[in-house]
Amino acid sequence: RSATLELPGGNLQIEWADDQHLYMTGAADRVFTATFG
Repeated sequence: RSATLELPGGNLQIEWADDQHLYMTGAADRVFTATFG
């Protein structure tokens, strides 16, 4: 089974595989950067 979610940041493709694993495919953007010392 699969579905496409139309979200403000772009589409997210969801696939529920026969082995019961869930796969999500879509764009990724950097939203935070930090340095820890």
